[in-house]
Amino acid sequence: MNLSRFALAVAAVAAFSAPLAAGAQTTAPPPPAAAPAPPSGAAHRGHHAGPWMQSLHSLQLGDDQRRQIAALIKASHQANRGADRDTRRANAKQLHAQIEALLSPGQRVQFHAELRRERAARRVAHP
Repeated sequence: MNLSRFALAVAAVAAFSAPLAAGAQTTAPPPPAAAPAPPSGAAHRGHHAGPWMQSLHSLQLGDDQRRQIAALIKASHQANRGADRDTRRANAKQLHAQIEALLSPGQRVQFHAELRRERAARRVAHP
């Protein structure tokens, strides 16, 4: 009697799971939609990016500018390792000045306009 109950249970599980397994095999989830390409220079926007970096990412930078800026940022990050707060702030000011020096006059105007917009948006979002 126990064997027949076991066989009945196995048959019931098989009967109910077979359609589920078949359905799972034939209905694959749709592929994820391709994300839109980020604006030029915005390959990586971390959640911690402040208005300064957000504004910088909005510019149409040339390849040389991107490479030079990336090298400046990397050097600044290395200089900030183990540095105290005042040193990190001084390094940030120096980095900002070096990056702004790489921008054309038109990019600088666009950058400062975008920086004002970013800061205003953050003030509205975080009063």
